[in-house]
Order: sequence, then C-alpha cells, then structure tokens
Amino acid sequence: MARQMGKLHATTMGKELQFERLCGDLSLARVSSRFQEAERWLKDCHKVEDWCRELSYRPPAGFEQACKRIAETFAHPGAFLALTHGDPVPTNNQLCGSTIYLLDFEYGGYRHALYDLTGWNILCPLPKACVALMSNHLRTALLPACPAAEDDEIYQAEWAMLCTYRAIAMLSWMSLRLIKHNRPWADNWSRREAMVVALSRWEEATRGVKGLEVMTEVAAQLLRRCQTLWPDIEAESNPAWPVFLQTSFPQS
Repeated sequence: MARQMGKLHATTMGKELQFERLCGDLSLARVSSRFQEAERWLKDCHKVEDWCRELSYRPPAGFEQACKRIAETFAHPGAFLALTHGDPVPTNNQLCGSTIYLLDFEYGGYRHALYDLTGWNILCPLPKACVALMSNHLRTALLPACPAAEDDEIYQAEWAMLCTYRAIAMLSWMSLRLIKHNRPWADNWSRREAMVVALSRWEEATRGVKGLEVMTEVAAQLLRRCQTLWPDIEAESNPAWPVFLQTSFPQS
C-alpha cells in the first residue's frame, strides 16, 4: 500500500493546477483545502494547552511558535506537495491479487506527501516495524519526483512535523473528561490507549529534530503524566490488527 500511495504522490507532484481545473470541470461541490485545514488546526492547538493545564504542566516558551511553523509547513509543503488520499483507513483500500487499490477519495486533495502515511503512525498505529518498512517504500517511490526525500535530515524533519500535526489534531478531539472516564475509540481499543500511543509516537518522531525540541518536551511530559494517571496503559497499546496476529510480524 505504501508503494501505491508513493506512486500516487509522485505522479501528481507539480500538477495541482490541472487537478483544480478538473475539479472545476466536474463541478465538485467540496474539495479539501490544506490552507483551511492548517488554519483550523492552528486554532485547535489551544486544546493541547488545555490538556497541559489540566495535567498541571505549562508548555515551554516557543510552543506557539512551533505550532505556527507546523501549520505553515502543512499549508506550504514545498517539494513535498502532492495529491493525497486524505483518509487511508483500513476500509479504504482493496486487495485484488497482488495489487492494492485505494478507494473513496472523499477527503482527497493536495497536501504534504507524508500526510497519509503519518496517519498509520499516529491515528491508526501499525506496529513500528511496519511503519518503518512502509516509510522506506514510500520514500523510494517519491524520489523520482521529489529528490528532497533522499536527504535524511530533510525527510526526518518533514516526518516529524507531519507526525506533530497528526498528534495535535488527535489530542484536540479528546475531551478532558477522558481523565476520569475512559471511552471506546475503535473496536476493542480505547480513547486512552489511542491518546497514549499518539503521544509516544509523537515524542519519538520529533526526538533529535532541530527546531522541534519544544514539541518533544511537550509530548514527553504529557505522555508521562497520562501514564501516571492510567498506569494500566502502555506506550505501545496498539490496536489488535488481525493480519499481524496471524503472522510473526513484530507487534511493536
């Protein structure tokens, strides 16, 4: 699937104007706008500060500025601008023989090329080994159209910023009532588990990335406080993906 996503991104880079004309010709009522999404996301960043206050933690100076940098990167991805699926959840792809087809482009639009894959790291977290493998395949597929993806430092920074975007978005969906009352999130996976995994993956993705030190600290502090509140939840309490339970693939 990562190869298919990478192929989609690579073959559509530099073609946003054609995409917009096509959407106009088809009279599509709604097409996702990364500019509006970035604006909404930036407004929702205050909800992370709400979580910090509730957990007796004050974000360090520079948090707001770092959020603005993430929003700017999302709105203006530069060399990483490509057509994205927008909602690559497990039910939005179909395996036919050895070929995977991406389905339901309801949220499709031009965004950062790492937007889709970071969803599998933060929102619907696959085992880390699987995410790393998918990232390698996606990166290879991007190279012909996006030479910047070959630079390790650039790729790591872009990955960290998109993981931050995803993690903060997820936190903004979580009610503070979760502190005292857990609720289901997906199947047998709870909201607390989803939040703890998102914080853990966020901290790991930003660790050592220049300019995102403040995000590493916020993620680590929130993670530590949540695990103190909910000691029964591990940092890698991932969903029970049936396909991995049936194989010897590492679960973490």
